[in-house]
Formats: sequence, structure tokens, C-alpha cells
Amino acid sequence: MKEDIILASQAVICQIPSINDFLQAFSLKLRAQIKESSYQKTKPQLLECEYFFGSEQKYEYSFSIAKDIPYQLNIYEYLCFLSDTLKFTIETWILAAAYLEKVLAKIPLLCSNWRKLVTYSIFNSQKISERNELGSSEFAEIIPNIEFVDYILMGFEFQKLIEYNYEVHKEELLEIAESTLGYFPSDSYWNWKIDEESLEKVAKKSKEIPQEDQSEVNIYASDTIYCINTI
Repeated sequence: MKEDIILASQAVICQIPSINDFLQAFSLKLRAQIKESSYQKTKPQLLECEYFFGSEQKYEYSFSIAKDIPYQLNIYEYLCFLSDTLKFTIETWILAAAYLEKVLAKIPLLCSNWRKLVTYSIFNSQKISERNELGSSEFAEIIPNIEFVDYILMGFEFQKLIEYNYEVHKEELLEIAESTLGYFPSDSYWNWKIDEESLEKVAKKSKEIPQEDQSEVNIYASDTIYCINTI
């Protein structure tokens, strides 16, 4: 009887985090990553096109572009704008965070590129986890800060940064979800339970995306951003 009472109380306490909970934690994590990049004393050894991937300051070549760190509220409001507009599930956001981590293993998250990188990560994740996926033209129409041509250009570079592989394992998604929710500014984190079954479905769908042949896509820089030549 005593065990039943304890288990019942745990069942009441543990709950799946809401999208807003995740976005609040995600915004804190993003700000921490931007701050970390801004503290770097030297520019990473990257091609110019890679360093400025997703930049909103395309024609200003300066490492000091990462000097004005956005407030957490600014980041959170932008994430909420995307969430309220697109109505995607929390699983889609977790997958987007996983793709973003893959990208950030290659390039830094800066004040000038975080909006586009987050937006393009969610654009890619929704193609896998949502029943009614949106195309480039639809996304460009809904989200005003990225033009249609940018989705095409960013598409090739994004594939390159994730090494042409969209597959994400359930364990990776769980790790991303837990590490992100760990930024939540309260003890609620310890009472949350991630829906592993839903993440398993997303992971299986990500395996169905064919891995691109790297030899068929040639990306190179010709100005301060990049040009694309598809072979």
C-alpha cells in the first residue's frame, strides 16, 4: 500500500514539459552559447563562407560582429514567434536543437547568425517530424527575416555542416532534450519526464531520409557569403 502511494505521487509529479518550458530553456542555452563564442579571442580557422553561414551581416567582414549579446528575452520572444506561427510539436523542436548542435560543432553561434541557424534547423526538423511539412517558399512567406533564395543557399551549406546525414538516434534526442531543459531556471527540471516513445518515432523517421552523395554537391565561396554550383 505504501509503495502504491509513493508511485502514485511520482506519477502526479512527473510530467512532460510544455513547448514553452522547452523554449525558455532553449533560449537560455542559446544565449550561453553565443556568450561563449563572443569570448573567443581569435577567429576560428574557418572558410569565410562557413564563418558567415546564416549571417544577417553578410557584407561586413569583422570578428567583432559577436559583440552585442542578445538578451534571453529577445531570444525567447523569437522562439515563441516561430512556435506560435508554425505550431510545431516539442519533438520537432528537440530535433531542431539536435541539428543545431551538429552545425555548432563546425561553426560558432553568433549574434549575427543565431536567428537564421535556429530557423533553418526547425525548417529541416519539421520535414521529418511533422505530418504536413512546409516547403521553402511557404517558410519564406511565413518567416519574414529569411528570403526564399536563402533557404536554397543555406540548404546546401546546412547539408555539408551536418555531413549530409539527417539521422539522429533516440539517445541523442534524449540527451539534447535533457541538457537543454537543464537550463530551465527552476527545480521543475527534476519533475519532467521526456516522452521517449515520441522521440523514438522521430528517430526512426530521421533514418528514412537518404544520405546525400557528397560528390554531387559542390559548395564554394566567391564573395563574402558563398556561391553554389551543383554538379
